[in-house]
Amino acid sequence: MADIIDPHDSTRDDTWAKAKGLADYAAKHGRLFGRLEMAIVIKGSLKRMDVNDPATQKKARQFQSNNDVDALFL
Repeated sequence: MADIIDPHDSTRDDTWAKAKGLADYAAKHGRLFGRLEMAIVIKGSLKRMDVNDPATQKKARQFQSNNDVDALFL
Protein backbone atom coordinates (compact mmCIF):
# COMPACT_ATOMS: atom_id res chain seq x y z
CA MET A 1 0.00 0.00 0.00
CA ALA A 2 1.42 3.35 -1.01
CA ASP A 3 0.90 6.73 0.64
CA ILE A 4 0.80 10.16 -1.00
CA ILE A 5 1.74 13.18 1.08
CA ASP A 6 1.65 16.13 -1.29
CA PRO A 7 3.55 19.20 -0.03
CA HIS A 8 2.30 22.66 -0.99
CA ASP A 9 3.13 26.28 -0.30
CA SER A 10 0.00 28.27 0.54
CA THR A 11 1.69 31.48 -0.63
CA ARG A 12 1.55 30.28 -4.25
CA ASP A 13 -1.48 31.42 -6.20
CA ASP A 14 -2.59 27.95 -7.29
CA THR A 15 -2.54 26.06 -3.98
CA TRP A 16 -6.32 26.15 -3.65
CA ALA A 17 -6.77 24.76 -7.19
CA LYS A 18 -4.29 21.97 -6.48
CA ALA A 19 -6.19 21.08 -3.30
CA LYS A 20 -9.42 20.86 -5.31
CA GLY A 21 -7.72 18.63 -7.87
CA LEU A 22 -6.27 16.39 -5.19
CA ALA A 23 -9.72 16.07 -3.59
CA ASP A 24 -11.21 15.01 -6.92
CA TYR A 25 -8.39 12.51 -7.42
CA ALA A 26 -8.93 11.10 -3.92
CA ALA A 27 -12.66 10.70 -4.52
CA LYS A 28 -11.91 8.58 -7.58
CA HIS A 29 -8.75 6.73 -6.53
CA GLY A 30 -8.24 7.23 -2.78
CA ARG A 31 -9.07 3.62 -1.95
CA LEU A 32 -5.83 2.61 -3.67
CA PHE A 33 -3.72 4.43 -1.06
CA GLY A 34 -3.07 4.07 2.64
CA ARG A 35 -2.86 7.83 3.21
CA LEU A 36 -3.57 10.63 0.79
CA GLU A 37 -2.73 13.96 2.41
CA MET A 38 -1.90 17.53 1.50
CA ALA A 39 0.76 19.11 3.70
CA ILE A 40 1.46 22.84 4.11
CA VAL A 41 3.28 25.06 6.57
CA ILE A 42 1.11 27.70 8.25
CA LYS A 43 2.66 30.13 10.71
CA GLY A 44 5.72 27.90 11.07
CA SER A 45 3.79 24.68 11.79
CA LEU A 46 3.39 21.71 9.45
CA LYS A 47 -0.29 20.97 8.88
CA ARG A 48 -1.77 18.01 7.02
CA MET A 49 -5.18 17.56 5.45
CA ASP A 50 -6.57 14.02 5.01
CA VAL A 51 -7.81 14.25 1.44
CA ASN A 52 -9.22 10.72 1.62
CA ASP A 53 -11.82 11.96 4.12
CA PRO A 54 -15.14 12.61 2.30
CA ALA A 55 -15.91 15.65 4.49
CA THR A 56 -12.52 17.17 3.61
CA GLN A 57 -13.10 16.44 -0.07
CA LYS A 58 -16.42 18.27 0.10
CA LYS A 59 -14.79 21.32 1.69
CA ALA A 60 -11.87 21.30 -0.77
CA ARG A 61 -14.21 21.25 -3.77
CA GLN A 62 -15.57 24.61 -2.58
CA PHE A 63 -12.16 26.33 -2.36
CA GLN A 64 -11.89 29.60 -4.28
CA SER A 65 -8.66 31.00 -2.81
CA ASN A 66 -5.66 30.14 -0.68
CA ASN A 67 -7.45 31.75 2.27
CA ASP A 68 -9.98 28.91 2.04
CA VAL A 69 -7.14 26.37 2.28
CA ASP A 70 -5.57 28.14 5.26
CA ALA A 71 -8.96 28.37 7.03
CA LEU A 72 -9.33 24.60 6.86
CA PHE A 73 -6.14 24.21 8.87
CA LEU A 74 -6.75 26.94 11.47
